Formats: sequence, structure tokens, C-alpha cells
Amino acid sequence: MPLSIELNDEEQRRLDAIVARTGRPSEDLVHEALSMHLEELEEIAWAESAARAWQASDKKTRPFSEVRRELGL
Repeated sequence: MPLSIELNDEEQRRLDAIVARTGRPSEDLVHEALSMHLEELEEIAWAESAARAWQASDKKTRPFSEVRRELGL
């Protein structure tokens, strides 16, 4: 799917510098950067969802020191 974005001057400078250093096409670098960031965003969304589910469950938490002591660590 075609996508068009406008980079600001700093983003373009940084992308050009990486292209010059690596010799890789800018399209490949943008695809890689997008893929890496999407993975990060997916992990954040999962963590936020898990945190909301935990808060809604009314389950109790315990201090880590208590759990360590209980496990003999």
C-alpha cells in the first residue's frame, strides 16, 4: 500500500546520514524503522490493556520483598 509522509528537516538529515553510512535504500530503512516502532507500540498497547484488566479485577498485590521472602530468594 503506498504511503506518503513529509519528513521535517531533522528527520531528513538523519535519514540521509544513515543512508550514506549504510548504503541501504531509504525505503528499506523507513520500513525497518516503522516495523520496529510498531512492535514497540503493540507491546505498549498490550501492557496498558493488561494493566487495565488487572485494575478492574480487584485482585490484591503484594510487595516484591514479600514474594521473595515467601520463595526463599
